[in-house]
Amino acid sequence: MRQTDRMRRGFVLLAMLVLGTANAVLGQQTTGNVRGLVRDPNGAVISGAKVTLTDLKTNNSYTTQTTGAGEYEFKNMPAGEYRIKIDSPGFKQLTLNDVRVQLNQTTDVGASLTVGGTEE
Repeated sequence: MRQTDRMRRGFVLLAMLVLGTANAVLGQQTTGNVRGLVRDPNGAVISGAKVTLTDLKTNNSYTTQTTGAGEYEFKNMPAGEYRIKIDSPGFKQLTLNDVRVQLNQTTDVGASLTVGGTEE
């Protein structure tokens, strides 16, 4: 076998190795999801509640509202420890601590709000 053939074969094998490794690296995720359902004391869903997710390490906050079905979701959040605050008119604010986002997983965090005064 000539040297140029060996070099060409070596280059092809190296290229295949590099491309295979690149796909493995691109396929790795470093995030997870948080979702939940917000209900009142009677079990009815609460739509339009403000849900704030705060990363305890960076103090970055993300906000969404519950859907008409009382659901909320935060996608592709960095793994770590979080706090959730939920606000809705007529209900007391609820704070949920120690919410953990894990790699490639969805953390389900349901909540039940307590009736509060109109000023809450």
